[in-house]
Order: sequence, then C-alpha cells, then structure tokens
Amino acid sequence: MHTPLRFVALAALFASFLICAVLPGTAADGSADDIARILAGIEPRVDSPLAGLTLDSDWRLHASSLDAAWKSLEARQLSKIRVWSRRT
Repeated sequence: MHTPLRFVALAALFASFLICAVLPGTAADGSADDIARILAGIEPRVDSPLAGLTLDSDWRLHASSLDAAWKSLEARQLSKIRVWSRRT
C-alpha cells in the first residue's frame, strides 16, 4: 500500500473509532445501514438519528479522506482494470 493511501486509511479508521467511542448512545439508535454509511464516509438517510454526525468537522474530514482514497484507487487501478476487462 502506498504511504499516502496508508495514512488516509489509518486516519479514516481512527475517525471511525472516534465517532463510535464519542457517541455510543447515538450509534445504538441508528440502523446497521446508517452506521455502515457513517463509517464509510457516506451520509445516512435524512431521517436517521445519526444524520447530525455529518455536521461534525471530524466526520467531514473522515468522509473527504475516504473520498480521496477512492479517487486515487480509481485513477491508479480501477480505471485500468475496466479498460482491460473490456478487451477480454
């Protein structure tokens, strides 16, 4: 794993643990889908009890870090795999 990507992954993991540790009561109120979306850096349903977490600057950093990691993976590998798979 490239060093910048490793840093992003560790930062995202840390942010995920921080969210779960700081707001355990809130996490218990959300559905498994909403919790998974929060951890993945994707906004939960609008009516989710976890929707307020997306206003937190740490969660926004977490989401943008994951977004950057996926964009990097897309540019480095996934786009090339898609081109290759069309040829076979």
